Amino acid sequence: MRPLHLFYCASLLGLTIISGLLLLLYHCAPVLYYLCTGILLGSVGYCVVLYLAPKSRVSGNGKAVFITGCDSGFGFGLAKRLDSLGFTVFAGCLLADSGGEGSKKLRAECSSRLSTVQIDVTDDGQVQAAVRQVKDRLPTGSKGRVVNISSVGGLHAVPMASAYSMTKAAMEFFSDALRHEMHKWGVQVVIVEPGSFARATDIILPAVYKKLVEASSLHYVL
Repeated sequence: MRPLHLFYCASLLGLTIISGLLLLLYHCAPVLYYLCTGILLGSVGYCVVLYLAPKSRVSGNGKAVFITGCDSGFGFGLAKRLDSLGFTVFAGCLLADSGGEGSKKLRAECSSRLSTVQIDVTDDGQVQAAVRQVKDRLPTGSKGRVVNISSVGGLHAVPMASAYSMTKAAMEFFSDALRHEMHKWGVQVVIVEPGSFARATDIILPAVYKKLVEASSLHYVL
C-alpha cells in the first residue's frame, strides 16, 4: 500500500474513532460534547488558516548581512544560504587572509554578492578594520537587526563544559542588555539558542571528550 493511501486510511480511522467518541459524549455528557466539539472545530480551523495563509519570506534584495565565524559550522552554512537568497553577504573569517579552506570555498561557490572579511573578534584592530571595510557598502536607511548565537548551554549548565556554559550565559545577558540599549534606534536584538551540535561542529572533539570523561566521575553525554 502506498504511503498516501496509508495516510488516507489512518485519517479515516481517526475520524471514525473521534466521531464515535463524540456520539458517546452527546448521549452521556452533552456539555462535555459541545466543549470537545468546539475545541475540535477550532483546532481544525486553525490548521486550515495556517495552511492557507501566505508564506512570507524576507527578500534579500537591497539588504546586507555581516556574519562572523564563517570559516566553518553555522556561519559557513548561513553565509551560503543568505547569498543564495539574494543578500549582500560579508562573511567574516578568521583565516580569510591566510588561505583558510572555509573562505576559499565561499569565494568559489558563492556569487559576487558575497565577500570575505578578515576578522579575529578578539583583536580590536581587526574588528575596526572590518567595520571600515563593511560600513561604506551597507545599504542606507536600514534600522537593522543583531542576531547572536547562544546555546541551551547558556540556560542550563553543562557538566565538563563549564567555560562554554559560562560564555553562553554571558552572551544571553549581553544580548538582553543590548536589546534595551538599541531600542531607541529601532534596532532589534535576537538570540538563537541551538541544541547540542557538539559532534557536528567539533566544539568538543571526541578525543578531548573521552579524556574528560576518563578524568571525571561525571558521565554526561553531549
